[in-house]
Amino acid sequence: NEGKRLWKTVRSCVENPPEGEHEIIVVDDASEDNSVAEVLRRFPTVNLVCHDHRRGASQVRNTGADHARGEVLVFLDGHCHPEPGALTRLVNDVDAFGGRVLVAPRIAVLDADTWQNSATTCGNGYELDLLTQQERYVQLPTLRRRG
Repeated sequence: NEGKRLWKTVRSCVENPPEGEHEIIVVDDASEDNSVAEVLRRFPTVNLVCHDHRRGASQVRNTGADHARGEVLVFLDGHCHPEPGALTRLVNDVDAFGGRVLVAPRIAVLDADTWQNSATTCGNGYELDLLTQQERYVQLPTLRRRG
């Protein structure tokens, strides 16, 4: 139920694909807003996988991974605007570590109306305080390195 944001996300991936072979898989988590039909109308080469009932974000990613043929997976929500070169950088970072790493990019706030990423409001992680429900982006220096 991402509306026009979904086809705009797919368009961003089509216009700024990673270098080399790639595929775009859209997993429909039982949406009801016709957004997936619009993606297929605009981008008929997209691979579509459908859930018959809502399963949630984690299961959607698992389903996408199960249907992927590639060696490097990049997961995007239905409201993302990868900038030119961003997907290639993510794939190259994974390759640089022999495929044994998860890479999380710096994420900018997206204005869904203008379809522009913010140049100033960004973070490398996202924090939700479960007691206060306060949420905020977290900058790289404040994150703990594991492994």
